[in-house]
Amino acid sequence: MILPTNTRELLENYWTEFSQYLELESRKLPISNNTHNTWYNFPLGTSLGTLEAVINTKGSNRVELRIHGTRSTETYQKLELMYRDSFAKELGNVIWDPMPNNILKRVYVEQDADIYQHENWAKQFTWLKENLEVFYVFFKPKLKKLNS
Repeated sequence: MILPTNTRELLENYWTEFSQYLELESRKLPISNNTHNTWYNFPLGTSLGTLEAVINTKGSNRVELRIHGTRSTETYQKLELMYRDSFAKELGNVIWDPMPNNILKRVYVEQDADIYQHENWAKQFTWLKENLEVFYVFFKPKLKKLNS
């Protein structure tokens, strides 16, 4: 495959192929076509947060829980207090980022990944899917409980 030189087109191709991969390989994640250039959004059924697959064109990708809204600080603090240790047992090196002075809070895992090397996309897709599924299964019920 010849990769496009236009970054926007490359990102569109990446997410299109990733979406096709998920249709075949994942039964846990909801179907989503909600992409925004560098991220792919998965709803969690609550206004407290969303799940994102993110590609950084400078060499990494990550899976993150984005906690947002007027209760983001409270939600983040509760999740961290109640689940930080148990979630670390699920995934290991998890970054809890309170993003001070920002309404957005994040919990994420990250790996080196080069979007310009198409031959590595399948490996990236597998890593993204596996981590998205862990985040989804772990955080969805906890966020819904906090939202009730």
